[in-house]
Amino acid sequence: MFRSKVLPSFRRSPKLKRQTFARCREVFVWGMNSAVVDTDPTRLNKVMKAIVSALYFHDFGEKFGYPWSVHGATMVPFSNVSNTTTPQMNALFRSIPTTDRDTNQPDVFKYGVYRSVEYGVIYKLVFYGGVDFYVFGVPPSSRFETRG
Repeated sequence: MFRSKVLPSFRRSPKLKRQTFARCREVFVWGMNSAVVDTDPTRLNKVMKAIVSALYFHDFGEKFGYPWSVHGATMVPFSNVSNTTTPQMNALFRSIPTTDRDTNQPDVFKYGVYRSVEYGVIYKLVFYGGVDFYVFGVPPSSRFETRG
């Protein structure tokens, strides 16, 4: 997947490659050599929010009127690769019955969505078969609203 999809995009845009791999280091994961790439969380979250805003409009024909929150289910802190991302949060998100949607390139990107009037919307975004994000929006009238 990396060779057929990602490498060609880096060849077309050396600047993207430099920005993507500005801070990376080699690690040994599940018996294989791999790399950890430090990302800009602000930029990454902005991109994920833009993707789900477009998907929501595509799926439901209207703009989503509340802020989005992003959870990178397969992301780990750059400073401590041995640290796991919040397992309880990942388990909670994975237990939500999202409905898979068709995409043109499911090997590159696929997604599922869960929508409830009471609880809001949750999108599961999967990039390259294993980089998972959950992006969710909760209306203020839901039971999750913070009461002061």
